[in-house]
Amino acid sequence: MLNKKIVQFLNQNIRMFVLLTALMIAVISYYNLLIGGISFIIFLSVVIKVYDNISEQREELWREIEEAAVQLDVMVKKSLENLPLAVVIADKSRIIWRNSYYNENFKGYSDIDKKVINFITQGLNKKNVDNTLDVGDKKYCMIKKVDKVNDDDIFIVYFFDATEEFHLKKAYEDILPVIGLIQVDNYDEVMQGLDDLDRALIVAEVDNRLNKWANSIDACLRKYENDSYIVFMTNQKLKQAEEKRFDILDEIRSIDVGNKIPITLSMGIASYSDNIRNIYMDSDTALDLALGRGGDQAVVKRKNRISYYGGKTQAVEKRTKVKARVIAHALGQLISESSNVIIVSHNYMDMDGLGSAMGILRASKEYGKNAYIVMDTVNATVQDFLDRVMEDEEYSSSFIDVDQVDSLMDERSLLVVVDTQRPAYMTYPEILKKVNRIVVIDHHRKTNDSIDKTILTYMEPYASSTSELVTELLQYMKDRIELDKIEAEALMAGIMLDTKNFTYKTGVRTFEAASFLRRMGADSTHVVQVFKDDIQTYSIRAEIVKAAEFMDNGIAISICPSNVSNIHLLVAEAANELLNIKGVEAAFVMSQINNTVIISGRSMGDVNVQLILEKLGGGGHLGIAGAQLFDVNIDEAKKLLYEAIDKYFEEEMS
Repeated sequence: MLNKKIVQFLNQNIRMFVLLTALMIAVISYYNLLIGGISFIIFLSVVIKVYDNISEQREELWREIEEAAVQLDVMVKKSLENLPLAVVIADKSRIIWRNSYYNENFKGYSDIDKKVINFITQGLNKKNVDNTLDVGDKKYCMIKKVDKVNDDDIFIVYFFDATEEFHLKKAYEDILPVIGLIQVDNYDEVMQGLDDLDRALIVAEVDNRLNKWANSIDACLRKYENDSYIVFMTNQKLKQAEEKRFDILDEIRSIDVGNKIPITLSMGIASYSDNIRNIYMDSDTALDLALGRGGDQAVVKRKNRISYYGGKTQAVEKRTKVKARVIAHALGQLISESSNVIIVSHNYMDMDGLGSAMGILRASKEYGKNAYIVMDTVNATVQDFLDRVMEDEEYSSSFIDVDQVDSLMDERSLLVVVDTQRPAYMTYPEILKKVNRIVVIDHHRKTNDSIDKTILTYMEPYASSTSELVTELLQYMKDRIELDKIEAEALMAGIMLDTKNFTYKTGVRTFEAASFLRRMGADSTHVVQVFKDDIQTYSIRAEIVKAAEFMDNGIAISICPSNVSNIHLLVAEAANELLNIKGVEAAFVMSQINNTVIISGRSMGDVNVQLILEKLGGGGHLGIAGAQLFDVNIDEAKKLLYEAIDKYFEEEMS
C-alpha cells in the first residue's frame, strides 16, 4: 500500500513537469522553429536523465521499505516468541508456526494440534464454539484472530491459562443450593387394605431408607406430609446422587414388609437458578414432570437442561376416581362457557386419537356447543372407520380440514388436544398460537416440550389409552352422557388398539371403561373388524418381520419399505408382530417418509423403549413409544437408533 502511494506521488509530479515543459517548447517553436527544435532535444535528454535517477531512487526506496517490513516481521515474531503464553499461527488445515511456550508446555500431547484446527474450522460455521482446551491437569482458553494474506485466511491463536478460574468456577458451582421434592407415587394404593401395624412398618421403612440416603450425601431431609418430603443439598452432592443414578429409587421399590404392590417415588430436583424461590418453583415443576411421566423416577432441572433417572416400571393404576370427577366437572364448565370446541389429535391419527376425539365431540354437543374434529392424513384403518361415520349426516359436518379451522375460531373457542401433548406431533400445531383456552387429555408420559399455557391438563400415564380417560370423563359429565353406537365403538377401538386387545397395560379401570362402552352399544365383533388387514398389507408386514436384524440383548430392528401405503400403520403393526418371536424383548421398525424417518418401538416390559426413543427426541410409554427424525436418511437413523440402544444398556449396567 505504501509503495503504491509513493509511485502515485512521483508519477503526478513527473506528469506536471512534462506538460509544462512541452507547453513552453510549443510556444517557442511557434515563434522560432530552430530554437524550438534545440529546446526539444535538450528537454528529451533531461527527461531521460531524470527518469533514470528517479528509477534508481525508487528502487532504493523500495529496498529500504522491504528491509523495514522484514525487520518489523522479525520484531512481531520475536514478540510472539517471547510471550509468556502459547501462540500458534495456522491456516484452515495446519499449524504453520508455534512459539517456544507452546513447544515446551504442549510437548507430548499429539492431539493438541488437531483440536486447535477443529477450534478454528468450527468457528467458521458456528457462533458458539467450545474454546477450552485440556492439557494435562491444566485448562486453557483459546482466542483467535484472523487476517488476510494473499486472499487466504491466516489465524493467530492465543492460549491463556485459565486453570485457576476453572477451579474457582467449579468450587462455586459445587456449593450452589439444591432443593428436591419427593413424593410417594402410590401411597394410597399401597396402604389400602393393610392393617395399622403393616402401615406403620411401611412408613417407618420408607422414612428410614430415605434418611439413610440423605445422610450418605450430606443432605437435609424433612417430611411435611404422609407421602411427601423436601430435601436440601449442595450441587456437588447432587452430582454424587446422579452418578449413582438415584439408587434410592431401587431401594424404595425393593421394600417388602407386607405391601402387595411395590412402593415407588417421584423426585423433582432443581438448581442453578438466581434465587431460592425460583429453585423451589423449578423443583416443583420437575416433580410434576416426574409424576406426569408415570412416577418411579427422578427429574433434575438445571437452567434449560433436564435429566431423567429411573422410570423403569410401568405406571401403577390409580384406584380412586376423584381426579376423574374433578376433571370432568371442570371440562364441562369450560365447554359450556365456550363459543365452540375445536378438537385436534396427532399426525396420522390412529383409532385412539379418533375415538377420544369423538368422545369429546359428543360431550360438546350435549352441552349445546358446535364442535369440530380437525383431520389430516390418516391410515387405512381410521379411513375405513371414518367412511362408516360419514354415512351419518350428524357427523359429516363435524370433521374439517386444517384450512377451515381459522374461519371457525374466535376468542372464546376452546381447543381440546387429545392423545398427544407435543406441539411438533399435532395435526395443526399453529393453532396453539391462535387460541387462549387449551385443554390437553393424554395418556403418554410427560415430556419437557409438552404444550404449556393450558387451562386444564389431564395426563395419566397409568391409563391404557386416551380413549379410556375420555370414557371415564363422559360418565361424570352431566350425570353421565349417553353415546351413540358408532361413538362407543370408536372409543372401544381406541382402547383395543393400545392394549393389543386387552393383553397389554390393562387395569381394572380399563375393563370398567370397556364395560360402560359395551352398555352404550359397542359391538366387539364390529370393533375387531376395524383392525383386519387386506392381503397386501399382511404380506408386506410379513416381509418386514422376515427382514429383521436381531441384537444379542433381545432387540429386533427392521425397516419398512418407503414405497408402500399406510406406512405408519405398518411400522406399528410390524413392531408388535416382532414381539411374538421367542427371545425378542423389544422391537423397533422404521421407515423413510420424504426427509423424515419414523420409528415405532414396542417392548414386553423388560426394556424401556420410551427411554431409548427419548434419546432421539421421541417419547411414549415403557412398552410403546415412537420418534420422528428430521433431515436424515434411513441409514443415518438406523445408526442413531443403535447408538441410543447401546447407551440405554450402558446406563442400565451402570
